[in-house]
Amino acid sequence: MAYTKETKEVMKQIPKEYHRQVQKIMKQFYKYGVDDAKALITAIYDIPSSKINEYCVLHESEIDGG
Repeated sequence: MAYTKETKEVMKQIPKEYHRQVQKIMKQFYKYGVDDAKALITAIYDIPSSKINEYCVLHESEIDGG
């Protein structure tokens, strides 16, 4: 499994006997992230190009009433 520099630093601090369990957790979260990204891309893809200007992304602080 390829690690970013930051992940390598964290893994160095974890005892070797726990690396397999940590890798399982990392793979699970990676899968959730990929699945979420695919769902988002599919939702965006399904918006008709003639209607795309009607959609926008806002931070929750920009929405009245929360």
